[in-house]
Amino acid sequence: MKIKPTKKITRRYLLWGAIVLGVLALGVTGFYWANSHLSNDNNIDYTQPTEEQKKSGTEKKKETIESDPPKSSGETDTPPTPIPQPNGKDKIDMAITATNQDGSILQIRALIYGVVDGGTCTLTLTRDSMTITRNASVQSLANSATCEGFDIPAGELSAGTWTASISFENSTLTGNTSQEVIIQ
Repeated sequence: MKIKPTKKITRRYLLWGAIVLGVLALGVTGFYWANSHLSNDNNIDYTQPTEEQKKSGTEKKKETIESDPPKSSGETDTPPTPIPQPNGKDKIDMAITATNQDGSILQIRALIYGVVDGGTCTLTLTRDSMTITRNASVQSLANSATCEGFDIPAGELSAGTWTASISFENSTLTGNTSQEVIIQ
């Protein structure tokens, strides 16, 4: 009786086992790498706000309350009527609603006080002889509209006080607003 050698079978199983383990190791490594490097939560600071941040938030709330006087008994939430202008386009009211510097991004948002059909919002940031311009589309809301927002890399801006001017225009309406923004 002849006994067959099992070395080939054992070597074959070892080779396939090593290949399977290698593929599993690469998969697990790729999974952990993707979760640690591609997660959007990496830039979120969950720590308690500093006293300076709390003070800034309180001041911004106070500014908002003071700029929106209380409604009289006959006032409603309907947007104001656009004002006719000599250029043929009616003037509509606007306001900058947010200017936040979140680390490396300056975010600016604006509201258009009226329901509008399309159009373009243009942000112009100026400081001394420097000017930065960005465009954004308009998004209609139930009783108003908003510029879709402006996100400017802070690296494009030098530290100091900038003037943010936003203008809106479509085929029948025009509007503008401005506000100072401090870049740190």
